[in-house]
Amino acid sequence: MPATSFVGRRAELAQARRLLAATRLLTLTGPGGVGKTRLAARVAEGAVRGFPDGVWLVPLAAVRDGALVPHAVADALGIRNETGRAPLDTVVGHLRDRRLLLVLDNCEHLTDACASLVAAVLGATGSVRVLATSRHRLGLTEEQLLPVSPLATPAPGDVLPGREFPALRLFADRAAAVAPGFKITDHNRAAVARLCNRLDGLPLAIELAAVRMHALGVEQLDERLGEHLGAHYRLLTCGSPAAPPRHQTLRSAVDWSHDLCTPAEQLAWAHLSVFTGGFDLAGAEAVCGDSVGGRPGKADGGGADGEPDPVGASRSAGGTGTGTAQPDTTRSYGEPDPTSTSQAEDGTGTTRTETTRTDTARTETTRRPYGGPAPAATRRASEAPARLGGPADPGGRAEAVGADSSTGQTTRNHTGEEPGHAETTHADHGAGTARPSYGPPAATTRANGPPTRAKGLADTGARAEAVGAASGVARAAVLDAVVGLVEKSVLVREAGGVGGASGTRYRMLALLREYGLEKLEALGAAGDTRRRLCAHFVRVAEEHERSWFGPDQPGTLAGLRAEHDNLRAALDFCLTTPGESPRGLRLVGSLWFYWIARGAWAELRHWWQRLLLRGGRRPPPELTRAHWAAALIPLVRSRTNAVLRAGVPHPPTLAPHELPDVRPLADVLGHRTGRVGDDERRLLAFHLLSRVEMAATLTFHGRPEHAVPLCVDALAVCEAYGEQWVRSYVLGALATARWALGEHEAAAESVRRCLRLPYVTGEPHAVGGALEILAVVTAARGDTERAAVLRGAAHRIRYDLGHDPPTGRRQARGTPGDGPYGEAHRRGYELSVREALAYALGDPRTAAARAAVPSVPDTGLTRRELEVAALIASGMTNRQIAERLVISRRTAEGHVERILAKLGFAARSQVAAWFSGLSR
Repeated sequence: MPATSFVGRRAELAQARRLLAATRLLTLTGPGGVGKTRLAARVAEGAVRGFPDGVWLVPLAAVRDGALVPHAVADALGIRNETGRAPLDTVVGHLRDRRLLLVLDNCEHLTDACASLVAAVLGATGSVRVLATSRHRLGLTEEQLLPVSPLATPAPGDVLPGREFPALRLFADRAAAVAPGFKITDHNRAAVARLCNRLDGLPLAIELAAVRMHALGVEQLDERLGEHLGAHYRLLTCGSPAAPPRHQTLRSAVDWSHDLCTPAEQLAWAHLSVFTGGFDLAGAEAVCGDSVGGRPGKADGGGADGEPDPVGASRSAGGTGTGTAQPDTTRSYGEPDPTSTSQAEDGTGTTRTETTRTDTARTETTRRPYGGPAPAATRRASEAPARLGGPADPGGRAEAVGADSSTGQTTRNHTGEEPGHAETTHADHGAGTARPSYGPPAATTRANGPPTRAKGLADTGARAEAVGAASGVARAAVLDAVVGLVEKSVLVREAGGVGGASGTRYRMLALLREYGLEKLEALGAAGDTRRRLCAHFVRVAEEHERSWFGPDQPGTLAGLRAEHDNLRAALDFCLTTPGESPRGLRLVGSLWFYWIARGAWAELRHWWQRLLLRGGRRPPPELTRAHWAAALIPLVRSRTNAVLRAGVPHPPTLAPHELPDVRPLADVLGHRTGRVGDDERRLLAFHLLSRVEMAATLTFHGRPEHAVPLCVDALAVCEAYGEQWVRSYVLGALATARWALGEHEAAAESVRRCLRLPYVTGEPHAVGGALEILAVVTAARGDTERAAVLRGAAHRIRYDLGHDPPTGRRQARGTPGDGPYGEAHRRGYELSVREALAYALGDPRTAAARAAVPSVPDTGLTRRELEVAALIASGMTNRQIAERLVISRRTAEGHVERILAKLGFAARSQVAAWFSGLSR
């Protein structure tokens, strides 16, 4: 759920819950900014109890390719696709016997792909329901629509108190966040009501307006907004008379937020919109920053093969310019303005009005490729935007002259002079698309007159320094721009990272991102900015690959998971942009460890197959390594699983002369300690995985005594580097070999060492694999009941990850048969991953409650509620239950209340007596 409070929508919530109970596909429809996502999240939160297999959110705003929709669903569900199955088949197979709610958010740009996936899921399952949000319907026959309307606002003259209207309550709630103590009173109610009416009750528009309360009073805010919306309504009506009024209102509100940003913040908004996921400050600086030295080259992932790339926009070549023209922000979403009137405060409180007109259709500008001379070039306005107010350059000049072909009116600077002064461009490029005149200076600009001023831009050196070339904002100003956008609610700060990633990250709402992309396209800088995005992630990927064989693997994986949507955006750009496929292959290949470690082999194939077809070139070494690892790891697992399934060690099938002669790794690497340089270090994982595969093969062929030295040797190198990923495979192979030798205690200790690795504890699939080995070892030691619990836990993890356990689906559902073994298996199947870890490592307290839960009739209690009932029966208070289960006290109280309601009891003592009776 979003961090801010949920206001209103009681009727919609009730109706959505009724419809979701009656249909398997419910789509919330409505315009952008109306609150569909927030409503869906609240509906889903209230539906958790009705879906034993969970409620799963699939955010689709960042997915641009319909072919990736099944991958996005698999990611959300935690499915590992390590086979050759199509992603959609994997998802459908995983959902077939489950009872869960799938929430698909922001489907409108992927309608066909979402409809195909939903149709396949609903057709193959009986208990899966889908809740979708979209600006329009998916078009399936079983679809039930629920239009989401703006929040209610008072009619003119209405005297009802503000709390009766959700729009006013929302404004008051958000205003109080930036202006502590703000409340709706008799004095300000009318102004708040007018303001919310002006914004048509659209939640996003209201929130964008409310953030201004930190600097303005309600009356001032209402007055300013009224003037702004009036001007924008006129422009919007001229540019798009068919646009729905609510769309006009929202666009105007977003335009107003944009106008109130500083020039650097406006440019940052545009450039940061290329991030489809969140981003950190380093990413913002890489994409926004006007870096010294120009285009990224070989060292930072520049061209396809490291060479500098030609650029499609002018760059700053230094100088001492004192002003930069900003976009004509009186337009909404790039619509043309034949005669634009701009107002700017000059810092003294005086507002100056400027009127500009256009009359030609050409823009002449001097362009300077990175690292080369400054050739003169004449381009049409549709090819490159004007660069104004930049530094003087005696080597050339740039004239910026634009035209509206329908009016033939010329754009002048504010002095009215033509020759010798910079001129802004407002060109009509057909079909109502215009190049706004904002932005960065060209490499050379005619500057023998006063610089052009644009709305909101003061003629100060500080402003000129903040705004760099069309490529972005000066690096030193990026942090200030990001902070400003957070304060204006354009960016949302996510403290502590996302998905386990460390550090602060930021994200932009989808609708504000769309707006920023339009501004970026109008700048003519979209291609260059996306190239910088790609170059940044190539650098990140290659740095992570070099350091992968080391101690920070859990943090590396968490950080890359947080960037997954951005990686997809970068790869999509490489796939769809001529000449960029080699860079895409470098990116996808350098991340071989990421795709393999997180089980995203199907997506790895998705990208490399398409990029190879597009590029028609030999795959880079990084991609070869990815293929090798993707083939080797399944071989290791298949060998190990075959040995464990047999239940007894395999007899020798290799003669002594057939055994491999393997030298110690220290001799192979030339270093007794195994320490190597960066180039060799990235290959260490492959050397060691080869040894793991060889050890697994030797055990499979009945020669475990030869497998143990290989594992011990590899383990020493892993420990020297603090490496954990390969070490988990080494310890698994070592445990299997020692089990085959009858060294059961040593085998169990190897598994426990594996389970203590931070990488393993964060990866359920690794936990599941280790538990399978430990179950076999435990059974060999004679503890059948404990082995059954461990195997049940392993089967549940495998099932949740999309695999059918070896014992079949019936056992996977926790019913392997009657008797003590079946009961123990069921107890293990009910354990969470955390509880299974604790049980395997010998902490009986954490898993005691689950292990004590007996078979019960169908009471409607969830697994967690049965666990809480067991703890109630043991005499624990709500506080003690919360501490034991690592949940809040309020959550524990909620569980108890639901147990009482479902069982029809009035007291905890009744629950304890009921549960004790079941146990007997």
